[in-house]
Amino acid sequence: MTVCMQIPANSVRRRLGARGFTLIELMLVVALIGIVSMLAGPKLNGMYHRSVLNGTARKLFSALMTAQAQATATGARHCLVIDRTARNWVVRQDSDSNGTCDSTDKLVERYPSSTSENDAGQSIPPYVAFGPAAGVAASLPVPYNDLEHDRWCAPPASGVTTCTLWFEADGRIFDSDGNDPPLGGAVMLYDPTSSGEGIVKIVAYVGATGNVRMFDGAM
Repeated sequence: MTVCMQIPANSVRRRLGARGFTLIELMLVVALIGIVSMLAGPKLNGMYHRSVLNGTARKLFSALMTAQAQATATGARHCLVIDRTARNWVVRQDSDSNGTCDSTDKLVERYPSSTSENDAGQSIPPYVAFGPAAGVAASLPVPYNDLEHDRWCAPPASGVTTCTLWFEADGRIFDSDGNDPPLGGAVMLYDPTSSGEGIVKIVAYVGATGNVRMFDGAM
C-alpha cells in the first residue's frame, strides 16, 4: 500500500526562503567586510614591510659573510658596494688588483638581481632604506658596543650615497677611509614610510677582527 503525504505549498516556500539572504543582509555583510579591511589593511601592510626589511637585512649580512669568505678562500681582496640611493649592492673580486671596485672586476653577487652584469636595473623596494638612521637607539654587546650608529662605512659626508667595504684575505674589513687598523661601523636598514613602526635592523662589523653581526634596533 502506498501512502502519499501532501505538504502545503506555503510550508515549502517558507523552508526555501529560510535558506536565502535578503538584500539588506547582503549589504550589511559587504559593509562589515569593508570596515574590517580598512582596519586591518595598515597592519597587514606593516607586517609585509617588516618581513621584507628583515629579509633584506639577512641578505646584506649574508653578502658581508660571502665577501669575507671569498677573500679568505681565494687570497684576493673582495669589495662590497652598497648604493643607498639605488637601494642595491654588489660584491666583486678585485681581479685586476688595482684597488678599485668597478664593473671591470669579477662579479660575485648582486642584490636584488643575480650574478649577471645585465641585471643592474633592479632595486630594493622604497620602503627599505639604508642608514645612517637618525635617532637609532640600540645597546649593542661587546665588541660592537663602541660602534657609531651614524657611521656610514666612513665618517658621514655631504652627498655620500655609496658605501664600499674591502675584505682582506686575513679576514679584516676596511672601509673607504683607509684607516689602519681598520675601524668598525654599522649599516642601518629601516622603513621610512608611515608603516615602519620604528623597526631598525643593524648589520655591524668590527674591521680589525672581521666580526660581523646583525642586531635589532629602534627609532
